[in-house]
Amino acid sequence: MSFDISIFTLSGRARRIFFIVWLLAMVVGFLSISMLIDREQARDVQSVEIQLGLVAGSHSNAIANWVTERQSALYTLANNVSLKLYMTELELDDGESDGESDEPAQLTYIRNLIVASANAGGFAPAAQQETLPVNSSTEPAAGIALYNYGMQPIVSTRYMPEHTTLPASLTRISDEQAHVISEPFRLANGQPVVGFRLPVHGVQQDEGSTPLGYVFAVAQLGSGFFQLLHSVGSNQPTAESILLSPHDGVVDFVSPLQNGTPAMQLTLEAENAEISVQAAAEPGAMQAGYDYRDEAGFALAKKVEKTPWVVARKIDYTVALAETRARTRMFYWGFILIAGLATTAFIALWRHATALRAKQAASYYRSLSHRIQKQEELLELIAENTPVSTFILDHNGQYCYANAQSAKEAKMERRDLIGKKLDAVLGRARALPLLQANENAIAEQKPRSNIVRREEKGELVEVLESQHIPLDAIPLPDREESVPGVLVIEQDITDVVREEERRASTLQQLIDTLVAVVDKRDPNAAHHSACVAMVAEGVAREMRLDETLIHTAGIAGRLMNIGKIMVPENMLTSKTLKKEEKEQIRESMQAGAELLSGIRFDGPVVDTLKQAQEHVDGSGPMKLKDDAILPTAKIIRTANDFVAMVSARSYRDGMSMEEAMNALNKDSGKLYDGRVLAALANYIVNAGGREAVETHINQEAKST
Repeated sequence: MSFDISIFTLSGRARRIFFIVWLLAMVVGFLSISMLIDREQARDVQSVEIQLGLVAGSHSNAIANWVTERQSALYTLANNVSLKLYMTELELDDGESDGESDEPAQLTYIRNLIVASANAGGFAPAAQQETLPVNSSTEPAAGIALYNYGMQPIVSTRYMPEHTTLPASLTRISDEQAHVISEPFRLANGQPVVGFRLPVHGVQQDEGSTPLGYVFAVAQLGSGFFQLLHSVGSNQPTAESILLSPHDGVVDFVSPLQNGTPAMQLTLEAENAEISVQAAAEPGAMQAGYDYRDEAGFALAKKVEKTPWVVARKIDYTVALAETRARTRMFYWGFILIAGLATTAFIALWRHATALRAKQAASYYRSLSHRIQKQEELLELIAENTPVSTFILDHNGQYCYANAQSAKEAKMERRDLIGKKLDAVLGRARALPLLQANENAIAEQKPRSNIVRREEKGELVEVLESQHIPLDAIPLPDREESVPGVLVIEQDITDVVREEERRASTLQQLIDTLVAVVDKRDPNAAHHSACVAMVAEGVAREMRLDETLIHTAGIAGRLMNIGKIMVPENMLTSKTLKKEEKEQIRESMQAGAELLSGIRFDGPVVDTLKQAQEHVDGSGPMKLKDDAILPTAKIIRTANDFVAMVSARSYRDGMSMEEAMNALNKDSGKLYDGRVLAALANYIVNAGGREAVETHINQEAKST
């Protein structure tokens, strides 16, 4: 079985359709992959959020345990009975103690107790020594100090800083904040530390009572502390846990940072867009944005229990979604590869099919060229022997083509006509109507007809009829681009017009003869019919009907009483008629139209009379549906009743025209068409109808 590969040769429209389908397929494929990637990324982001939350929670708990250990040591110290008794005795002695004379054994015990608590609770520097008198250390770093309620120092470890160097949040005494942990701060030597304060109550006092004094402690934030923020075995180099201390509208970065920034060296506004700061503002909610290094990433924070601190865990975007990005590249490159292979295969098949098809087309066009040549010869033969002048003019009025008859009338050779202007060949008087019709045809972009009539001394000499057909483009052999123009077909219709006018004259004579016959039998009919014909033509013009229908209305008006030929003369002149006689007149009037059936009129004169006579006496509405009634019949019916109303009869006076119009308007939409009544009113008021009707009425009055 053979396969015709030439079917893959596509037409221009098919190629456009294929391109649109291919483009839609690419768009759908791209969107599908994008949706898949978005789902994968959303899943990975959720996984990152879980991981950040777990690590941040783990490090937050480690910091919380570190704080709890120190608070527990201070709480044990503050609740030591010996310490409470000593503080009570000092209060009874008005707080006076020089550290030498007041119970030396007891003071020594208290000093040893504070040193032991500092060592056990992690408040001692690396090189801890014996206690000295208060504030004797020259390099304060950390320790524990005991103060009475009046904030007078009692005893402290060697390296305990002065209370004046401690932050206000620690030294500001408030009953509502008995147990206080300060924000991390730096000492004068640059060492980052954090302070604690616990009240010391009497033996029999509860925690809500006024304390005897306070235990102040300062703990160093050294490498061991910051090691709590590092995960064991983490394989994410850009992941980082940061201890943050929000306070007073700012956020301190307590821990050292990956970019080498030391501890307590970076402070940002609380409204800063840095992701760790934003995570600290909303603990538990993952934030996406840029970190302090201006690198894109994610961050999630967890609060440290019993402190105002938070631990923010952050990771760079590229590391967190490395697998997603790899899958994204794989999906996109796979899609591009598949689409490229499919497109390349189809194009190759298409080009191969086009080559095969081109061979077939070459043979076909050779045969077609031969047929076209024969057709050109046939058309040329027709053009040479067509007795009608046919030529093509461009938009400048120059000949682009002319048949033999055109050349004969111009008395030139066909080849000499091409390129010449029409007025130069035919003369301006003859060419001007043709050029004007050409302009109208091009402007309206539809065919136009034009008739030029020439008379001498009232006699018809020549009538030329031309058809002007606009052409969007005329293919010219000597021009690269086609130009717009007009095809003109002109013929002499003088003999036809003479015959038509002779026939029209004969018809008019026939009408005049018939009307004259009726006039002799009913003198009133002539004036009435003439007036109806005049009014009918005026109304038809007001309704903008074509000339054929206007002429039809006039003829029908003059012939509407033709049926009276069959009515006995005594009935026409009688002033009183019996019912049978009225019926006979009505039937004769309706049958009058049949008398004219054998006469060829230009318009629907006979149908107009038949439809109009169905209601000529005002006995009732027409039997035909309104859309089947000719407009000329509606006009004749209305004009006849109007003229009858305004005309005087032997048995009544005529109405005024206003009274007649009012009477007709009462039956608007029933017996009479509203549009015809409007046209009649405009004819009477604005088009000279009143004067013309009055003239007819006066002539009728004189004749009677």
